[in-house]
Amino acid sequence: MTDYAAPTIDALNNGALAFDPNGKAWVSVNSKKTWFGSTLELFVRDEGGALIYSGVMPVPNRDRIATWDIALEWFRDYLDKPLKTYYTLTKEGVPPVQSAVLPFTVKDSFDAPMELDLAADNHLVFYNSYMTLIPPPRTPAYAQFTRALSQAAGYISSAPDVASVDASGRVSILGNSPAEPPLTITAVDAAGTPLASYTLSIRGVRELNLLSAQPDLDAAGAARIVEALPGFRLPNADDFRRFNDLYAQLDPGIGQYLKLPGNGLLGGPDNAGNVTFFDFETQGVTSVDATQKGYAVGITGA
Repeated sequence: MTDYAAPTIDALNNGALAFDPNGKAWVSVNSKKTWFGSTLELFVRDEGGALIYSGVMPVPNRDRIATWDIALEWFRDYLDKPLKTYYTLTKEGVPPVQSAVLPFTVKDSFDAPMELDLAADNHLVFYNSYMTLIPPPRTPAYAQFTRALSQAAGYISSAPDVASVDASGRVSILGNSPAEPPLTITAVDAAGTPLASYTLSIRGVRELNLLSAQPDLDAAGAARIVEALPGFRLPNADDFRRFNDLYAQLDPGIGQYLKLPGNGLLGGPDNAGNVTFFDFETQGVTSVDATQKGYAVGITGA
């Protein structure tokens, strides 16, 4: 087997590779001139032999190195478990030959910084007049992820009003993270002693803000409040529909969930010359005349 040495993996440290959800494993085979015209196939399997990854490439010419770049996401479900990699050399008319095996593990890299941008998901959250975030009743799947440390007994968020975390390391995104201080998620042992932590940066979450607690403003009054505050604009029908998608409540209604006793939320003018209105009673978006009473709300983002 000396002619068919095991593959090598860049950045392997004592048989372990640090997991990075955005990183790659660079696995290489030193080919020989006599192999030219053959085909290399790389395999990665778990301890029981189940296939995790395979990739085929022709043997490079002139003793060059054959390299596979494997996304580390392939190994997310195999963190801290024994793995092995090897290759086979195949040439037409000749039985395939298997190389020596390289055992390795992919270690949980818990402390790697993480950045999330939810702009593409059109995520939206509601803030009341006290600037308190009221999250949707159910956190969408795209606003959740899990990062766990095998020896941890629990997890702590430095800003649970922005990103909460449960006992399994599952994080639920509630809003945009502040620039300072940085938001951190910390793994702790059974005594509450910190084991490791990572920083979490969140952006792209749009905010629907209640700008006045007065429930009986007319459209002109609501517009004046919104226009006086930089960074806000009046919501349109699409904004209210997305709000309804995320906050829809059959029992209780959205108004009760938000603890707002009024009729609904006033938006901007529509194409019919009326005003866009989110009706708490029907939980729908309607077109009303400018005398309709409601709350003044402003929205951030495009």
